[in-house]
Amino acid sequence: MSKIKNYEEYIEKARRTFPDLGKETNEVHMMSGMFTEKAEIVDVLKKKIAYGKDIDMVNIKEEVGDFMWYFANADYFMRQNEGFFRYAKYIRERIEKPNDLIPRPPVVKFTKVILKIEFGSFINKFSLLTAADFIIEVCSFFELDLIECMNLNYQKLLKRYPKGFDPDKAINRDLDVERNTLENNK
Repeated sequence: MSKIKNYEEYIEKARRTFPDLGKETNEVHMMSGMFTEKAEIVDVLKKKIAYGKDIDMVNIKEEVGDFMWYFANADYFMRQNEGFFRYAKYIRERIEKPNDLIPRPPVVKFTKVILKIEFGSFINKFSLLTAADFIIEVCSFFELDLIECMNLNYQKLLKRYPKGFDPDKAINRDLDVERNTLENNK
């Protein structure tokens, strides 16, 4: 299977599984999807801090990829409707130049210390993170390649939707096949 080389290519691949629900619904779908994926990543951190549960890096990569699916489709949708998703440029610059210092608003940053501090003080500041800041910080914190996470997401969705989006397959997923796809596409 072909690998995605950049964010623009990923946008095109992500469109294959995008269910066009109409302008207003598309916007709500994409924005709420990003919120949900952020929450799933935070839940992994909560379980590590509160219960000492190991962090499942395959799951983290999956959630980052899922987040990027919503992000890329929001970006595409906003471009088509005389707008532009305001952080998409920042994401593209970070993907294309991961080691460059790219200015952004000051926000709370993930650090290796976060897994050792009181979670409550972190969660109060967490809401300050924008979608783009959040996903870049997650990738930095876990030393993840964002393009690799997008590739994993694309491979998973190819398995789930071999012929494009299908509402039945969105509900009735084979999670074992998807997990196997994520684990074996290094």
